[in-house]
Amino acid sequence: MPGRHNTHHQERIFMAERGGRSVAVAAARAGISRASGYRLLKEGRREGAHEEWRRRSLDGRHYVYMWADGIYLQERNEEDR
Repeated sequence: MPGRHNTHHQERIFMAERGGRSVAVAAARAGISRASGYRLLKEGRREGAHEEWRRRSLDGRHYVYMWADGIYLQERNEEDR
C-alpha cells in the first residue's frame, strides 16, 4: 500500500517465504506489495536501518500529534443476559 512502511517482521516473513516461491506469493504472505518484494530482493534488508531512523535529528521540525483514549461500555438489560 502506498505510504505504508514495511515492518521488520514483514521483511523477515518475505525472506523466509521467498525460498522456492514467486515474489508475488511471498509478498502476499508477508502482507507487502509485490513492488516492495522486488525492492527487498534488489536492495536487501539494511541492518541497522531502524536504529539509524530512530536516532535521526528532529531539530528544525515541528510535529503535531494527538492522543486519544477511550473505553466502550455496553449496557445490558436483564432480558439480554
